[in-house]
Amino acid sequence: MRFLILFLFILSTSLIQAQEVLLESKIKKSIENVPAQVGVAIIINGKDTITVNNECHYPLMSVMKYPQALAVLHYLHQHNQPLSTKIFIPKEALLDDTYSPLRDKYPEGNIYMPIAQLLDYTIQKSDNNACDILFNYTGGVSYTDSYIRSLGINANQQLAFGFKN
Repeated sequence: MRFLILFLFILSTSLIQAQEVLLESKIKKSIENVPAQVGVAIIINGKDTITVNNECHYPLMSVMKYPQALAVLHYLHQHNQPLSTKIFIPKEALLDDTYSPLRDKYPEGNIYMPIAQLLDYTIQKSDNNACDILFNYTGGVSYTDSYIRSLGINANQQLAFGFKN
């Protein structure tokens, strides 16, 4: 009986590892021709299960754009400002070396745009320049970090959002 239990345990562990290797291989194949640096982490039960390009240090993780949007909405509420509040966007704020549909649409900058539209670019289009513009408007990453902490989200949970202590 012990042999059967040990055999089933080894068999199930081997099957799980084989599935992980297959999934990792599929992920690598799907991103091999993508013109970007892509990292993938799959965490099961709090343990890194599969990582691809985990050794890379990414300057900004898009997953933090959602908590940033929450902080922007809180900022607007605290300052009694509507989503229609317009922000001036100078050309210098539209950096070239980052993903930015906003910059692609308005390459010359020097426009006014409502915060609601900047949030759309940030959340729906993952625009890094719009994200930075909103950080600058609210006082930087520290404002977003403080707001997220005020909600009772701890440091480990913040890491899941892309914040680093």
